[in-house]
Amino acid sequence: MVIYAAGPLLYWLPMCVLASIIVVGLKGMLIQFRDLRKYWNVDKIDWGIWVSTYIFSICFAANVGLLFGVVCTVAIVIGRFPR
Repeated sequence: MVIYAAGPLLYWLPMCVLASIIVVGLKGMLIQFRDLRKYWNVDKIDWGIWVSTYIFSICFAANVGLLFGVVCTVAIVIGRFPR
């Protein structure tokens, strides 16, 4: 939201500065790689959603990755819900 509001101010920044802003924002996500084994032991489906959301966020865009994660999570919740 802040990026959209501050978009005109960020227009003049070089791409390397914008890339560093994104990398710093993803730093917390990169640190979580140490916990992958723990997540795998807790719930394999949630682990798969986490990894696929991470890959989608890195390969495409953060909003695409988050949308993919939300859609997968909603599908899993609906699938697990008893009828």
